[in-house]
Amino acid sequence: MAETCAGCMQTVDRRQNLTCCQCKCKYDLMCANVPEKRFYNTMTPERKRKWVCDACRCKQPKTNNIDVPASPQHRDLLHLRKGTSKTSTTDPNVTLRKPPRPLEVDGDDSSLDEILNNDESFPGDTPNSRKSIEGAITLDQISQLLDQKLKTSEKNLLAVFKTELRSLIQEEIQLAMTNLDSEINHRFNIIADEQSRFQKELADLNKKIATLEKEHSELTNTIKHLENKSVNLGKTIPTEESSRKLVLYGVEEHKWENENELHDRVAIIFHDLLNINIEGYIEGLRRLGKKGHRRPIMIELINKKVTRHILQNKRFLARTGIAVDEYMTGETLDKRRELRKALLEARKKEHHAVIRNNQLIIDGKPSPQPRQQDNSLTHQENSANTKNSNINCHSFRNL
Repeated sequence: MAETCAGCMQTVDRRQNLTCCQCKCKYDLMCANVPEKRFYNTMTPERKRKWVCDACRCKQPKTNNIDVPASPQHRDLLHLRKGTSKTSTTDPNVTLRKPPRPLEVDGDDSSLDEILNNDESFPGDTPNSRKSIEGAITLDQISQLLDQKLKTSEKNLLAVFKTELRSLIQEEIQLAMTNLDSEINHRFNIIADEQSRFQKELADLNKKIATLEKEHSELTNTIKHLENKSVNLGKTIPTEESSRKLVLYGVEEHKWENENELHDRVAIIFHDLLNINIEGYIEGLRRLGKKGHRRPIMIELINKKVTRHILQNKRFLARTGIAVDEYMTGETLDKRRELRKALLEARKKEHHAVIRNNQLIIDGKPSPQPRQQDNSLTHQENSANTKNSNINCHSFRNL
């Protein structure tokens, strides 16, 4: 069952309470008139066990209490105890109180004995009034003394604390500056090393760039050479459409011939001279160039296999007045024309010269390519002259 306070009749706290050593009643701190700070900091367990409540303290009789209004004998005994023998000549029924003096604390502390040992007497004081006055003066003086001591100690501690704090801050600042200097030097050394390494790498990169530029220029020249070579090679490679075409030379042209008649004549020529039946393989044919006696005939077949077979056996047409050859585009004809000019010039110089696979061979050795046409000729002029070049070149084979 919870215990109640004897003063307020409320439940007391299990820890914050005091028990009277006489009546054994429990009181909380507020009813016991004891501050919490004093309860925890000042009161020892012994004092807590000997604590007496206010009710029991009021029941105790006052000691050294004399019923007479004045007791010179008691006052004299008090003075004798303090070491004084001075008696008062004033009215014993008058109580005189001396105003308290403020204490000035210097290097030496004033003690309580100097206050109590004052040789001045208090005439007319009763023993009780004398004792209460002395107690009041003592508490007042002690309070002033403690206040001044605390102020002095506070000032001294504050000065010491400021000095120590200032020195500590200076040491910390000095240490931080030293660490900062060392860190800056370390970082600067790292940056210097990195800079030297970057410079070395930059020099190596410059060398590599120079080498790459040189290789790039060489590769560019090689690419241009290969492009020119591929262009020239592309000119000589027949397309899908031209690979199925043939050109027949030496066939006389009749005045009123038509396509059907020309178709029958061409089929008879291949059948009689090459023993090849192309009756069902001819897709179309026509003569090239202006009207004349022996214009070449362009024959378009439906099968490349037949075209290759005819070209492989064209040697059997020798000395018959009839010739057959592959169909060449305008660019190929231009190159073939240049090769033929070089062929004629070589034969005039009594060299053995032939044209094989669009390449001039002189005395068994391939000759360099002839000089290309003048670059001033525009692309439109070339395209405009392509048709006439085809006709003239194919017509030249009839001569």
